[in-house]
Amino acid sequence: MAHTILWDMRRKGKKSIMKKSNKQELEEVEILKTVAQAWISHSGSSKPTNEFDAYRLNFKHKPSRFKLEAVNKPLMADSFRSAATWDFGRSLLDSYEIVAVSKRLEAGLVFDDPFSDESIRVMRRRKESKNSLRNLFNRTSSKEIQRGRSSS
Repeated sequence: MAHTILWDMRRKGKKSIMKKSNKQELEEVEILKTVAQAWISHSGSSKPTNEFDAYRLNFKHKPSRFKLEAVNKPLMADSFRSAATWDFGRSLLDSYEIVAVSKRLEAGLVFDDPFSDESIRVMRRRKESKNSLRNLFNRTSSKEIQRGRSSS
């Protein structure tokens, strides 16, 4: 279109303000060619790409910490076999928590074991003290009931 405008202006004998050199026209044509080629080669679709998708396509993901640990696990297993000592620096629990958790696990295993002789035993409740709330309530309510009977 710009070329036809230039041609029309030359033909009329007017000086062209829009006159461009051949070198500039060639540069623009090359730029247009590369843009068109990139547009066509973009996954065969005419949809525009937003900035997020363009960044995501060119982004190289680094592996997660868990994947790195899984890859290094065979290497670390050999080192753990040779060292049988517990490393508290790598533990997520301190020594008190480890003991508490192990006691809870052992107690749970004892209660859940259907074949143990201890589970057959019926656990008896301890004798209530004389000053428990239940005993105090029973004593006061029984006295009120007896008073009601004696007054009538």
